[in-house]
Amino acid sequence: TWIVALLLSSVAYAGENEIRISYREFFDAIRQVETGSHANEGRDAIGDGGNSLGPYQIQRAYWLDANVPGDYEDVKDKAYAEKVMIAYFKRYGSDSPTPEELARLHVGGPRGANKDATIPYWEKVRGIILKEHGYGR
Repeated sequence: TWIVALLLSSVAYAGENEIRISYREFFDAIRQVETGSHANEGRDAIGDGGNSLGPYQIQRAYWLDANVPGDYEDVKDKAYAEKVMIAYFKRYGSDSPTPEELARLHVGGPRGANKDATIPYWEKVRGIILKEHGYGR
């Protein structure tokens, strides 16, 4: 699919080094930032005063924008939530988005990739990816 092809050819940077990241690495890093060590991989996680659900802490407006058939409560399921995220990224991402753009969209909404406030979130996601590749240990 679009996201798999994108992320298999995408890179995160560790200084001068490019690191190829997979679909799974990207989503796992997002989940780690959102729900960390929460039991059951974050399936039952509730955040933002009850406004965000599941392993990726998806809000109702995000889910509605993604327009994926199902119920909002389904975002508690990791596979379903990833489908919601991919649909959201397709809707709001550029034609050739980077992992940084997608992470910042996830946390900051449709214009999140352009908001300075989303840079620290990306740095957390990037840090997890780099650590998985042996950087920053």
